[in-house]
Amino acid sequence: MTEPHARVTFRRNQEAGVRIERVRASWKDVEKVWKPWRRARRLWRRGRNFAWSIWSSDDASLRMRERPRVLVRVRAAGVNPVDTKWLYGDKVCAWMTGLVRSAVEGAGVGFDFSGVVERADEGSGFEIGDEVFGLVPSDMIALKSNKMTFRQAASIGLCGVSVTQALDQFKSKFAPSPALVIGASGGLGHMACQICAAEGARVVGVCSRANLEYVRSLGVEAAFPYDDDAETLEQHLERAGYAGTFRIIIDTVTSNAKEDARFDYESRLRPFATKDASYVKFGGTPGRWAMAHIIRLGVPLRGVGAPFWIYFYQCDRQLRYLADAFDRGDFVPTVADSFPFTDAGVRDAFALVRSRHAVGKVVIDVDVDHTDTRTAASEIAPPNGVARRA
Repeated sequence: MTEPHARVTFRRNQEAGVRIERVRASWKDVEKVWKPWRRARRLWRRGRNFAWSIWSSDDASLRMRERPRVLVRVRAAGVNPVDTKWLYGDKVCAWMTGLVRSAVEGAGVGFDFSGVVERADEGSGFEIGDEVFGLVPSDMIALKSNKMTFRQAASIGLCGVSVTQALDQFKSKFAPSPALVIGASGGLGHMACQICAAEGARVVGVCSRANLEYVRSLGVEAAFPYDDDAETLEQHLERAGYAGTFRIIIDTVTSNAKEDARFDYESRLRPFATKDASYVKFGGTPGRWAMAHIIRLGVPLRGVGAPFWIYFYQCDRQLRYLADAFDRGDFVPTVADSFPFTDAGVRDAFALVRSRHAVGKVVIDVDVDHTDTRTAASEIAPPNGVARRA
């Protein structure tokens, strides 16, 4: 089996690898040199402004160019809903889904990883042997907490940075009004609950009946089910006295999926929000994404709320914040399940994410020979012994 690295390299018999450069190249060019990369491509996305080039271990090309670089041997990789949505064409029109397979065939998918630094440019801030986590490139990684397993570290990247950056804009609305988190038991939601609580917010979580105890263990003030046969979510919130109280509602569930349309949380929860409330939604329809792109270019649009865009450039600050929160005990990512880095393992990992019933994050053990022998209690099961899956 090949041994993946981030920044990014894979080995077989002899040292050879791939790194991200601002050059023109294609996966076909790469395959001419080394075909075993085909499996690895499934876990890593090639950025629109980047391409791949070849280097070998005795090549002096691992030198400082645009900015310091590090080479990391990957131990574990996190899987996010956006990875599966990209593969299955979540943001294209229904009549175009037939084109999705040809567009994504052979392309890479994925963001999050954890591992050990094997090489580091001078000025990178890292040394050989450092245990790190985050996203590529090197200004998007940070030192992993010594108390954190590689699986836990690999689960943080995209979700942790997204939540932290989004909530940076709304901290002023945390107190004294409560914050409502929809999808509180999911990968994004369980991090949002803990980060909000760590920042002094009174958190109210929404999840399935099966995960109520788990969400309550995250430090929330209260948790209510969306699937109670006896009472609706609105009735639960009304009876608990939350009408007109939320200044911030964090929706980690709503997306372009058909099953989300029936919930219509944004309309249903308006009576429970204050007049100056902010509705923070991490997903949306293709139209919403198109508007976000337009606004990102500086074009003002009216009637679309106050959208924000997550920036991963130099997000190491948010990663260090999360590592410190972990050390303080304010933040513990839950690993729903881990899978081997095989064709079947990757398929099973994506299937669990797409089922939308994973409690916490799904992780792939990439470097099987060096997988953590340590296993944190919180990695086996969330606090209070709640089951890891819905």
